[in-house]
Amino acid sequence: MAKKKLANVSPQPAVIDTAELAGDGANPRRINERAAGGLASSLKRFGDLSGIVWNSRTSELVCGHQRMQQIRQQWGDRPVELIDAANRLYGIRIDADHFFAVRVVDWSKALQRAANVAANSQQIAGEFTDDLTTYLLEVEADLSVEAPGLLDDVLLVDLLSMETEDDGADAKEQQIAESYQIIVQCADEAHQRRVYDELTKEGLACKVLTL
Repeated sequence: MAKKKLANVSPQPAVIDTAELAGDGANPRRINERAAGGLASSLKRFGDLSGIVWNSRTSELVCGHQRMQQIRQQWGDRPVELIDAANRLYGIRIDADHFFAVRVVDWSKALQRAANVAANSQQIAGEFTDDLTTYLLEVEADLSVEAPGLLDDVLLVDLLSMETEDDGADAKEQQIAESYQIIVQCADEAHQRRVYDELTKEGLACKVLTL
């Protein structure tokens, strides 16, 4: 029995299976086991925070490779519902608390891959401010009763560790005393000795280097 495709969206609700939402085998993004566990915890707790995009022309995901992998591992393959035919919007409904939107596009392979990189590029993403540590510590305190351990589950504690390490490195750099040095290029060994003798007579600390 042939599987239903998303390419020609019908006004009638078309239902496909998540098994059809295959990834691009050349996807340049990878995820390690620990990060995958954090992503799984995030999906369970928050749902999808960024959306899944699938290209009907290539039958491959544009973005959402890692999220789809975790969705399948946690809940298996599920039907995909047509939500809005005009805007090519679909959805994976797990239960009352878990719904994942799927946007369908019709792009060339090149456009698909450019969009994949753009979706993950740090060049067009924001960055955390110096207030991140205070922000997360306040969040951790507020969640201590409501959702204890959540920051560990979704690896936000790692960001606190990074901030602490950066602060320690900055403090260490500030503790290093400044020093001012000069390197003199000498013509030969005899010249080097004369310059060394003259500078040490002036009370200067000198080191002889032969490169």
